[in-house]
Amino acid sequence: MTADTDSFFDTKFASPERAPAAELKSELDAFGSDKLLITVLGSIPDFTLILNKYRQIVFANQAMLNYLGEKDISGIAGLRPGELLNCSHAHEVSGCGTSESCRVCGAVRAILSSQSGVRDVQECSVSTLDGEKTFNFRVWSTPYERDGKLYTIFTIRDIADEKFRALLEHIFFHDLTNTSSGIYGLLSMVDGDADKFKEYSGILVKLSQELLEEIGAQRDLVMAENNEIVLQQESTSSGEVLKDILDLYSNHPVAENKSLKMAGDSIDINFTSDKRLVRRVIGNMTKNALEASRKGDTITIGCCLFEGKVRFYVNNPIYISRDIQLNLFKRSFSTKGAGRGLGTYSMKLLTEKFLGGTVSFVSEPVKGTTFYADYPLAEEAAINAGTVADTETSASLHKTSI
Repeated sequence: MTADTDSFFDTKFASPERAPAAELKSELDAFGSDKLLITVLGSIPDFTLILNKYRQIVFANQAMLNYLGEKDISGIAGLRPGELLNCSHAHEVSGCGTSESCRVCGAVRAILSSQSGVRDVQECSVSTLDGEKTFNFRVWSTPYERDGKLYTIFTIRDIADEKFRALLEHIFFHDLTNTSSGIYGLLSMVDGDADKFKEYSGILVKLSQELLEEIGAQRDLVMAENNEIVLQQESTSSGEVLKDILDLYSNHPVAENKSLKMAGDSIDINFTSDKRLVRRVIGNMTKNALEASRKGDTITIGCCLFEGKVRFYVNNPIYISRDIQLNLFKRSFSTKGAGRGLGTYSMKLLTEKFLGGTVSFVSEPVKGTTFYADYPLAEEAAINAGTVADTETSASLHKTSI
């Protein structure tokens, strides 16, 4: 693609310009005839590219070509890394590096660092345009001068398994240990005292339920990652799902000094789906909202009809900055610190890959942040007549009905 001076400003981050065809061909010929370079970079097991000043591919090592199923570079020459991997943002604006989301992409930032003469190491998450794959990479960018021009040696390593394993281990040890400790503490306190055991049995049951939920959440995520989930379609209602969520999280440790309520105008809608997975998604939304909120905040959950679908929503009063918004659904990103980052990713994975729905969010300084999960209705679906009986599940639960 030749450079177009009028398109120079058609970007929200890096330059959209590309090399003129003759210049690109000259660079490809130069690197393609360098036997020493081919041998040296061909011995590296990691994917390695050489990029020109326009961030376009002018060389790829054998590991990269083998992975792509390419016999030579001709099929990928002139592409940028995000375009090579079919990144969902590489087709926005003027290609890889030019969308708003690219501002937080470790790959683009590393390449730009090398173009300023600085070697860099970054991590990035790439979701494909078709939604089928999410990659986690560690990338290295090294400035490389040749024939008076500055290039970037760009090395890519797949760290998806490393990141996923670390996240699961952290969650297992952190969340499950906390809940198990609560159960152990209560059992120690009531040991040998029948009256105390009777007094605290309800709390023990609830803590045990939370423990099973946390174990189930990790199991479902691993199965979803491996494409092993078998859907169990059944007729359910939005009111039933919301009551389950209120019952589970109203007295959860993350709800301490916060209020969890159901929206007063929520409606009860019959729909057919895998209730367990829907509960998992809405539960994740609710838990994330509670964790993100401050003491005294109110988190509202509800349901409505939206464009012929059942829409669940969870609102909390906290505004999410734009940079964080751009990263939210990435596989290993979290606002909660190192070792977290599967909540929002699992919502989107379960909903959009297995349940036929969509997950989205809106965050505004005044209204806070609202997450939405939309699911298709069954053919016989209808709004239930009447209301769901009021249920007071905790002191912090506002009495409402659907």
